[in-house]
Amino acid sequence: MTLALRVQLLTGRYVATAYNDRSRAEWPPHPARVYSALVATHFSRPEPSEAERVALQWLEEQPAPSVTAPEASHRRVMTHFVPVNDTTVHSHPTKSFAKLEEARQKAQVVRDRDGKNNEVAKADKALAKARAKLAKDTRNVARPGSRAGNVASALGVVGATRVRQPRTFPSVTPEEDVFWLTWADADPPSEVRTSLAELARDVCRIGHSSSMVAVSLRDDAPEPTFVPSDMGELSLRVTGPGQFDALQREFDRHEGLEPRLLPALHQAYARTAPVRPEVPYSVFGDNWVILRRKAGPRLPSVRTAEIARAVRGALMKHGPDPVPSVILGRGGDGRPLEVAHLAIVPIPLIGGRHADGSILGVALVLPRECSAEDRRAIAQALLEWESAGGDPSSGSLRLTLGRAGVLELEREIGSPGLRTLRPWTWCGLERRGTLAGATRWATATPIALDRNPGQLRDRDPSRAAEAASQAEKSIADAAEHVGLPRPEVRVVPASPLRGGAKARRFPPFPGGGKTQRVLTHAFLEFPQAVRGPVILGAGRYRGLGLCRPLWEER
Repeated sequence: MTLALRVQLLTGRYVATAYNDRSRAEWPPHPARVYSALVATHFSRPEPSEAERVALQWLEEQPAPSVTAPEASHRRVMTHFVPVNDTTVHSHPTKSFAKLEEARQKAQVVRDRDGKNNEVAKADKALAKARAKLAKDTRNVARPGSRAGNVASALGVVGATRVRQPRTFPSVTPEEDVFWLTWADADPPSEVRTSLAELARDVCRIGHSSSMVAVSLRDDAPEPTFVPSDMGELSLRVTGPGQFDALQREFDRHEGLEPRLLPALHQAYARTAPVRPEVPYSVFGDNWVILRRKAGPRLPSVRTAEIARAVRGALMKHGPDPVPSVILGRGGDGRPLEVAHLAIVPIPLIGGRHADGSILGVALVLPRECSAEDRRAIAQALLEWESAGGDPSSGSLRLTLGRAGVLELEREIGSPGLRTLRPWTWCGLERRGTLAGATRWATATPIALDRNPGQLRDRDPSRAAEAASQAEKSIADAAEHVGLPRPEVRVVPASPLRGGAKARRFPPFPGGGKTQRVLTHAFLEFPQAVRGPVILGAGRYRGLGLCRPLWEER
């Protein structure tokens, strides 16, 4: 038997914000969001029926469904200033709430991997501390004399003094106005099927209130475009046992007024077949783990490789034993892996008006074909690293860098506030609201060449030209090595981007008495638009060879 939900977008658009990037729209729709709409419909009844509750709890226990969704164009995101009706909501302690959600997730990770008693106790203690902090901050907002209780706050909801809050409404317009969720082997009892059909019929929106839908329960469905797969590169939120109760508890807490996160599990999905010719992409994925600089020295981009080595050392120290090959970069025989593994990429402030080349954070860039086991190993290493500081609730990742002092990093939950730290900035995925990629790229950090081309600054023009030609060939080969089409390359001594440092200012790589690589900046132009990240050369796993897209208008 087949159980399928057919969802028609009545306005032709889908308005829902991506869970990990407030500036982007979610597409394809996440199964957990559709399930949440069914639960909301159930509780909107004057008297919610027991049969519907049983049906929803049956559905949450089914395996993750396949998704059939057409290609969609992303609308350019504009900021709107929306009048605030209640300044107590506007002044809600959002940061404390985010800390509580992070503590909940960490405690769940410890339990999922059957952690030791002391680890569970430590996670529970951090969770209790975060819960108490949120309660305290909430009381402070509402006490007399606070923002929520004074005259200025009251004036914020009336007349010309009414507060306006910046809001964005990311949306997509699919090529067709219908998408499907399909449970191929589901065979519900007749009363469950009847209840689900009635609930589906009464769902009026999914996502934002402007995203109106007509939903129906069907026995047939088209071929899926996305299917659950541990090797998939797309992460969608799905349901699991207890989802219905979790949604009810969350609503009892926030009552539709406070910021909240949708409780859900994450499932990797793979595309079954491209709907249109795919934009070429490299072996590295665009679903990054961002570690933002929290405190400590503001270091220049020339320290890129040093910081990457230190982060790798910390992950090896705090990760599982033996160290997983995805972190170590070597197989069981001690030889370097021939397949892509974890790239540790410090992110410099570069290319913008105020660029100074300082490192704002570190991206953990996973390969596109990364197994669920490898993802868990990296998550476990980060969790242990956070706990090593003695206060897991602080979320600090301490990195000792010799004379430079101690650099404190913090894992970003959701979309980074700084545009420079967003993966899309470096992956070339957004242009006029589309996922078109980019044809022209330039290096933010110099490429470490795989072979010595000769002296690039030779005083003899003919020898310098020959060296440049060999360097350009080496870079083009490196692009093909990571799965990209062969580009035209032009090497340059200085960074093409504002705020970048010249190649000669970077320390020798890899150092340690090994054969030193020639470093050079470059422009790259591909024969067609490509998706990033574009990270090339012998130092690509240590942050060297990081490229940024160049749009024509720039």
